[in-house]
Amino acid sequence: MQSSRQHNQKRESQKRTRSPAGADRFIIPGVSQTNSDPQALYQSQKRQLVAALAGGIAHDFNNILTSVICQIDLALLDQGLGPQVRESLTRALASAKRGAELNTKLLQFSRQTEARPGPASVTRLVEETVFLIRRGIDRKIQIQIEPPKESLWPVLVDEGRSMQVLMNLCFNARDAMPKGGEISFQLANRAFAPEEARGPQLPGEFVQISVRDTGHGMTPEVLGHLFEPYFTTKEFGKGAGLGLSIANHVVVEQGGWMEVESEPGQGSRFHVFFPRAKSPAARSSEPVLPGVRVGAALEGHETVLVVDDEQSVRSVIQAMLVFRGYQVLEAGDGAEAIERYRSKREKINLVLLDLQMPRLNGWETMEKIHELNPKIPVLLLSGGVSDPPGDVSALARSAGMVRKPFASTELLRLVRKALDATPRNG
Repeated sequence: MQSSRQHNQKRESQKRTRSPAGADRFIIPGVSQTNSDPQALYQSQKRQLVAALAGGIAHDFNNILTSVICQIDLALLDQGLGPQVRESLTRALASAKRGAELNTKLLQFSRQTEARPGPASVTRLVEETVFLIRRGIDRKIQIQIEPPKESLWPVLVDEGRSMQVLMNLCFNARDAMPKGGEISFQLANRAFAPEEARGPQLPGEFVQISVRDTGHGMTPEVLGHLFEPYFTTKEFGKGAGLGLSIANHVVVEQGGWMEVESEPGQGSRFHVFFPRAKSPAARSSEPVLPGVRVGAALEGHETVLVVDDEQSVRSVIQAMLVFRGYQVLEAGDGAEAIERYRSKREKINLVLLDLQMPRLNGWETMEKIHELNPKIPVLLLSGGVSDPPGDVSALARSAGMVRKPFASTELLRLVRKALDATPRNG
């Protein structure tokens, strides 16, 4: 009886109105994710495992792409290349960079960290979401982003979690259109006065993201349970019924809410409201992969210790540095790097250090090298998402970080910058 009464109270808390088009609209308050069900624990562990696997695969793939991009860069330096060969290599380089961009987005999406809200561009969030989902949606489904009618405000959100929300809505739309259709995004600024806000709506300024599909739509009965954990209309084994409840929880956690309107045969429209940020959105932090550039600005004569457990990565970095006049020493892991530096410290001017390695990782290796010589510049190479462990000043003690995959000119510029900014060690 108690369970039935709680369920009825929950249903009564859902505010139902009629939209101008006559479709049913439900405004859903936050749904608690607290559940001791063994299935919930299994799904949580499964997501953590998938995220860990994705991070490891992305790291390995970044190493592969680093070797591919830099080898093509080196090949393009050959002045004797014919025009057709040069064009083919240039196209291959563009494809490799596209793969690097996709891998970076997948890695960001799979991050399992605490929420870190900050100013973000809604347009960029939607564009990056569409970029990702195009690889997982049938070509029969068209995806459109309608140009906003006004300049959109920045929003205060965790970008990775917000992309998860939008991707979840898109995949639900896909499932509602097995024979094809259209997914469209509409974006708009919305302001709610205190007297206008009702239910979970909040007064203030928000940006509305609407995701519309041309699918089979939903009945009022389905809408009434839509955001409840474990509720699903899909066949057994094709959905755990957690996606929309988790998405709604994420939006509410970030100070927003969700609405949905639908009717059978007329498709569905989900509305996500994110709070406006008071400061402007930061520009994308993704590295730009520039084209090949020759010139004395990238050259040098100093000695660089290259530390990476991937032989292919060490080889291509050595090749590009030697081509520019540098001397190169190599180490296959952190322990070997420390011994190599200890024996050759008078000759070594810079350490290029991968973060993810066996025995000693990059952070630990950098600390031990700095114990031998605090002034030696250490330029970090990251193949994944590697935040400083514990001590937030760890990154500040380095000469910077470059994320794999990188173009040869990008790394060479950072090498030259680190060397020019640091007095000769010894």
